[in-house]
Amino acid sequence: MSKINKATPDQAEQLFEIMVRATEIGCATSYPPEVIAIWHKGRSAEGMATAIAKTGVYSLRDGGDIRGFVHIEDSTVMGLFVHPEDHLKGYGTVLFRFATKKINLRPIVVRATLNAVPFYSRFGCYRVAIESVRRHDHDIYIVRMNLD
Repeated sequence: MSKINKATPDQAEQLFEIMVRATEIGCATSYPPEVIAIWHKGRSAEGMATAIAKTGVYSLRDGGDIRGFVHIEDSTVMGLFVHPEDHLKGYGTVLFRFATKKINLRPIVVRATLNAVPFYSRFGCYRVAIESVRRHDHDIYIVRMNLD
């Protein structure tokens, strides 16, 4: 049975690894390898620990193991990551539903990677704009979505 709790700093290394693996594999169809490398450049488990301490990061455990996490800031889903070995097992759905219940304001803003747009669309999220995230002098394109 899966359980979601506020992430703790001692989970930072595991969550960082999930984020890296999920983007390397999950985003490979939408972003070239050099863009994914730029995305990860300069990020670390220490940075993840800071995000855990300052914002809403919630980890999902099942069978004692962390399977994924969602990062929420105010009314925005900043990121949702599931380990690639656990894709298509329903963990992403559980995490997204948790996030939408946790966020009290509407519309909920979702910052989606290009490959994640179909996933969020299944929940009624709709595209608002294409945005770019500036990392190391490169623009990485994402889709801003809303859920009313």
